[in-house]
Amino acid sequence: MSAPDGARVMCLCHGVTWADIRTAVDGGAETFEEVRRQTGCGKSCAMCVERIRGEVDALLGQSGRQGG
Repeated sequence: MSAPDGARVMCLCHGVTWADIRTAVDGGAETFEEVRRQTGCGKSCAMCVERIRGEVDALLGQSGRQGG
């Protein structure tokens, strides 16, 4: 059985979930770097960076913001 979407771990090194990413974007983060600063994602091995960057861009697009 898979985890609910919000519980999906996006950054294994820091235990950052999809819900954490969403919370950062909903809270005003407008770039991957801002999400990274708020959550700590991608600061160790960096294997998750491109996947999380894509999620951030998608969330920003859904909210009508640019991303980058």
